[in-house]
Amino acid sequence: MTKTTARTGAFAGVRRFLDGAADTIAFTKGAMDICHTPEHVFRARGTSRDQAMRDYISRF
Repeated sequence: MTKTTARTGAFAGVRRFLDGAADTIAFTKGAMDICHTPEHVFRARGTSRDQAMRDYISRF
């Protein structure tokens, strides 16, 4: 095993962790956007906040 291969392997776990953290942050931001959207916007779209949240969650 070369130094480069060992180093890459050592950081693979860190990269997976950071990728997971980034995905979690992106998911949370999307959910917060739905939570802070005014109710009249959902009515204009013909849906509800609950349905929008269910649709958002189902994409993941």
